[in-house]
Amino acid sequence: LNWKKWLEMCPRLTDHYNKEFLRYVLVGGFNTLIGYTIIASLFYVGFFPELSNFIGYFIVIFISYFLNKKYTFRSEGSYKKNLTRFILSMLIAYLFNLLTFEIFYRILSVNIYLSQIYAVVVYALIGYFLSKKWVFKKN
Repeated sequence: LNWKKWLEMCPRLTDHYNKEFLRYVLVGGFNTLIGYTIIASLFYVGFFPELSNFIGYFIVIFISYFLNKKYTFRSEGSYKKNLTRFILSMLIAYLFNLLTFEIFYRILSVNIYLSQIYAVVVYALIGYFLSKKWVFKKN
């Protein structure tokens, strides 16, 4: 493995794109912490896993929207238009999250908490792509 060559291929951390992605990761980390705490707490007190998952994501989607609009993507776009697109894109990401969770937890019998972590990664990657390319797209 040639580390020097690998490092040269990596974009610089000072790039606008990487700063934006870093902000997305920070906002996502904050939202994930809140969402995962809600979801795990609901699991713990006996809520059905899929309902816990839904409630957690429903709550953090609004926090995520405002933080991503103002902080991550610094969008000047219409709140109504952006919010509608954001909810649709997060719904798409959520459906992939749920599919991932079902595969790991229900089919592969992976630990419920670990299954949720895998599902969160899928949700985050799809959410970023849709947010950048469609919801908060710069004109």
